[in-house]
Amino acid sequence: MVWFVEGDGELVQIGVSDSGLPSISGQATKHEPKAAGGDPNFEFYRRLESAECAWSIHTTQESELHLDPAGNGFYKRIQKNPEQLLATIQFHSDPDFVGITIALPINTFEYVMNIFQNVLVHKNLSYLITLDFLGFRAPEADTETPSIQEFLSGPLDGKAFFSEEISFLSKRTTVNA
Repeated sequence: MVWFVEGDGELVQIGVSDSGLPSISGQATKHEPKAAGGDPNFEFYRRLESAECAWSIHTTQESELHLDPAGNGFYKRIQKNPEQLLATIQFHSDPDFVGITIALPINTFEYVMNIFQNVLVHKNLSYLITLDFLGFRAPEADTETPSIQEFLSGPLDGKAFFSEEISFLSKRTTVNA
């Protein structure tokens, strides 16, 4: 299924990193993971949804320091196929926080940059980022997808969730009178 990340231009920034490459970052006003087939861990998903969520978008040419500061293997995945879209979702606790880092090939990054420039300029636009999300693995399963406990352990001791299907859109925001 998907992990939805929504927001508006109020909390979006566009800049250039110390590597000289463009980046986009923001804080979501709402984010919501929707696991495949529904997941019985209702309280866990409520905890995730109530956590703050910040995200950043970079080109796949960005440095390892910006793409994978915790060293969870995200940078190595990008280097294997720099023409692929890739994201990592990590959990931080105390306070609860979800961090999402997205790496895009430069041609895709340019299209995405246009979306966020429009969201910044036009107050009546908001954005929606969707990331593929199948849910967390059962503790006894043998896959690279983290279990809930591994995910909650945080970026230094735990495992990140990797996503390869990412989409972006801007939409008109309606104000209820």
